[in-house]
Amino acid sequence: MMKHNLMRLKDAINVGPPTLAFQLKPKIVVLRVSIHCNGCARKVEKHISKMEGVDMYQVDLETKKVVVIGDIIPFQVLESVSKVVKNVELSSWNTPEC
Repeated sequence: MMKHNLMRLKDAINVGPPTLAFQLKPKIVVLRVSIHCNGCARKVEKHISKMEGVDMYQVDLETKKVVVIGDIIPFQVLESVSKVVKNVELSSWNTPEC
């Protein structure tokens, strides 16, 4: 009997750490956050402003979204903001076209 070596999609995609080129491209990360007041929004703004690689950010209390732009790794932004806000979800991320 012949065995087929099947590769899972996640194994093909996650072949190693992100390349340097991937890390240096500016990215836009959108998070959905659980913020209910201006105090929460300011706490998130203060935290993001201290993060390495962040060029710009916007915290929108009304839509409960945080947009972060810079030389950042999306899951590191998610993990970091999770330290100051209870519920955080990665809504989307992409690399802007130059």
